[in-house]
Amino acid sequence: MVVEQLRAIGVSATIRLVEWSTWLEDTYRGRNFQATVVGIDASSMTARAMLERFTSTNGSNFTNFSDPQYDEVFAAAVSASSDEEQILLYKELEYILAQRAANLYIQDLCDIVAINVNIGGFEFYPLFVEDLARLYYK
Repeated sequence: MVVEQLRAIGVSATIRLVEWSTWLEDTYRGRNFQATVVGIDASSMTARAMLERFTSTNGSNFTNFSDPQYDEVFAAAVSASSDEEQILLYKELEYILAQRAANLYIQDLCDIVAINVNIGGFEFYPLFVEDLARLYYK
């Protein structure tokens, strides 16, 4: 489907399936790719952790995104003196990423959860992992 949609806008593509270890070595570490499809997350679910990966000198910046304005705004966000100021700067970083097309998102994970009313302790995480150890019967 991705190849067909790209062809419709004049882009020729070939999908090459690779093992995870190959992707890590060639794409993530080696930066040897024209395009890749992979889920992006951060080591912790904070705005800083997610946005820091796009700074020019970050080792996790496998997309090779480099923008001096982005780096400057990120530095300001990290040293912001209030939550409100930091939130505004994080939103500016998101705007820069969207305008410069640092990534192209083609899918959102399904986030529908159904829980019996007699079960408590469920906490939704914006990831594919759920912590079921906290569940209990009411």
